[in-house]
Amino acid sequence: MKLHRVRIRRQEDRIRLIEQQVCESLYGEDFAELRYIVSPHRALAGVPARDDEAQATAVWEWVRESVLYVPDPWPFDLFPTAGAVLDYGMGDCDCHAIVNCALLAILGFPVGLRMIQTDSDLWHVYSTVWLPRAEPTHAVAFDTSWGEAEKMGDEWPRERTKHFDEYVLELRRNP
Repeated sequence: MKLHRVRIRRQEDRIRLIEQQVCESLYGEDFAELRYIVSPHRALAGVPARDDEAQATAVWEWVRESVLYVPDPWPFDLFPTAGAVLDYGMGDCDCHAIVNCALLAILGFPVGLRMIQTDSDLWHVYSTVWLPRAEPTHAVAFDTSWGEAEKMGDEWPRERTKHFDEYVLELRRNP
């Protein structure tokens, strides 16, 4: 398990660290655990194999029920691997994004991140999933850490957002 504890100076650094931890999760010791979670025995139980939206929704619901949102200890940001987040059963928005992107990537979904600055000057990051899987045409918000999200696709209202950036992750062995 790798855990980075840092002070974030630029939001691009946050994106880079999340991407690194997703790759570490996919290509490191967490892979088997993550693969089992998105098997028909766990998160995808009863979900048709060819129904992309149903599979993504099942992963969203599983993470939402399995990982509690808790803020990082100020003034640091913690960036663990997906396996570490799942072992602890909790994490902040960065941790949720790492788990979400890793689980979706194992299923073959293209994934990304959205970084926003809210109207109260807080920074928030959350994952996106590109649908349909084979020939993606649109990104859907995949925010399991925002308390007001009731389903996949719910996200912070744009009219209450000061800054918005979108990133597509390139999940290679050595990002």
